[in-house]
Amino acid sequence: MRRNTWMSAIFTISCLTVFDHLQCVQSFGDIKDVSSASKRIASAADSDPHVSVRREESPPKKRARESLGTSRSLSRTGSSSEDLIITSENTSSLRTGKCALKKLQTFPAADKLASLEVDKNVWRCYMQTLKAFNNWMLDFLRLPMDLAEKETFREQMKTVIKSLSQLFEQKIYELRGQEFTWEPLPSDVSLMIGEKWKVAWLSSVADISKTWKNLDPKSRRAGSIIRRGSDLMIDSFIDMDRLGIISPGCLSHFLNKVDRGNLIATHVISRYSFKFPNIYDVYLNLNTKLSLTECPSTKKMTGLMRELEPGSWERIEFYCLRNWLIQYQSIYPKEGRFAAIKDRFLEVASPDNEFPVTKLQAFLGALFTHISSQSRIRENEKAKKLTEFKFLYDMMSFIMSYRSSSISAEFMGGMQRSWLLDQIRAFEESVGLISSIMYSVHVRRKATLLTIPTRRPVLRKMLAKMTDKLVDSSSNRRISSFSDFADGDLSSGSYEQQAKNNAWDLESKTKPPALIQALSTDPIEIRDSIEKINHQFRNYRIQLEALKQRHAFIHPTFCAFVGDFSPLSVYLLRVYELEVERTILHNTRHR
Repeated sequence: MRRNTWMSAIFTISCLTVFDHLQCVQSFGDIKDVSSASKRIASAADSDPHVSVRREESPPKKRARESLGTSRSLSRTGSSSEDLIITSENTSSLRTGKCALKKLQTFPAADKLASLEVDKNVWRCYMQTLKAFNNWMLDFLRLPMDLAEKETFREQMKTVIKSLSQLFEQKIYELRGQEFTWEPLPSDVSLMIGEKWKVAWLSSVADISKTWKNLDPKSRRAGSIIRRGSDLMIDSFIDMDRLGIISPGCLSHFLNKVDRGNLIATHVISRYSFKFPNIYDVYLNLNTKLSLTECPSTKKMTGLMRELEPGSWERIEFYCLRNWLIQYQSIYPKEGRFAAIKDRFLEVASPDNEFPVTKLQAFLGALFTHISSQSRIRENEKAKKLTEFKFLYDMMSFIMSYRSSSISAEFMGGMQRSWLLDQIRAFEESVGLISSIMYSVHVRRKATLLTIPTRRPVLRKMLAKMTDKLVDSSSNRRISSFSDFADGDLSSGSYEQQAKNNAWDLESKTKPPALIQALSTDPIEIRDSIEKINHQFRNYRIQLEALKQRHAFIHPTFCAFVGDFSPLSVYLLRVYELEVERTILHNTRHR
């Protein structure tokens, strides 16, 4: 009994601390409505006969009780709540972000919460979520906007916050075994049957992404707001799944039937968008689905991704690729041939469009022909061309991942008979080689980050940003979409032997310098990445040797194009390696 009393006292003090802290937080804005359901929780606490009230109260408790009493003077239903209120005289100060928060009037006193046995984790998460959204909204309102834009933002966020509150508070009522009355949005959610009301609220939470659709992600301030908002959005869904606020069935229905991949795709685009499509970012993400399931920074989304069906994955990958293609095209608008391929892909591959198989095969044939027509890369076009090649690879991989069942055996047979497939296989392995090089650069950067002392926060932040990328573990990659159609003789005999004969030269060039080996705290990961380079180089070299023997006289230009990827990969590794070395030396001098 004594132990329970102490536990209750500890929880009471904790809740009071959170409550007192929240009263000092700045306000959302003109939002007058978080959720009047909070008042129902407070009212229920009043009516509980088991709640004892202390005669002496500390100032925080007294403020909480007085605020609660004010809240109870409002009607329990049918009137707008005054959870977070900005008075009219403070409206103008919103524009400078200095508006103060009036007392929270609806959250129950901490001792009553404890006596009602509200689940501590749900309540704590609820408070933390509101605080995080509050801080984000204040920062958003500091961006350059006119009054109309600010008002639109406030109205959008009012719905988002109300939706979150309804979902969290329903769970609190459920844990206490009490009935919860849903408050409808403008569309009468209360009339819906089953869990459809939850789906409607989830949709409203996901709509937070509409608030930043007109912001420029290339702007440092706006980009930071977008990334933080995206994290808030996805973290809310992760928390609601983790705490059982939404059931697996409800979550699956929302993600696959209602949202259809938009939530995850929006998060990826907002969180991992790049200002300028560069070789490092583009080649690290060899396959979006694989990267999402294996990237350390997306591990938290495992529960959400587990519910996704193939159709939702298709939309996620398509939406992400479409966004990156559009970004690339905005930088290089005059690339006519690539632009034509891109436009045809977005039309034919879109999950929202249905075309006859003949049109899909015609596009795939045009894509193959475009790839096979490539020539040696000019020095001043390396970055642009390599980025373009990766996108061509992505288009091809997407179609083979989600539309291969529509491609006839006759079509693929024709590709093999024309020897076009040999060129495509060589192209795939060339892209895979550059990707393995970029992965090794990535792990070297991570190892370097671990050597930077905490007293160098600026340098640590810079390197942390450089390593916060969408990337897989490089252990489960499948480079080729056409290996099942490949010539079985390629993996044995003279082609493989010639590949081995050329491998030793690359191995000596891909080893990290002694400086990096000495300072890296995780050299095993670096050595493993080098092994993956050597393995991929062998696959690349087999395809190159086959091309030389079969097509050297027919397609000499393309053979030379593929052959350039070997020295090019070493060049790229050296460029990025020098950058890492400079960082280490700079850090050493300033110890």
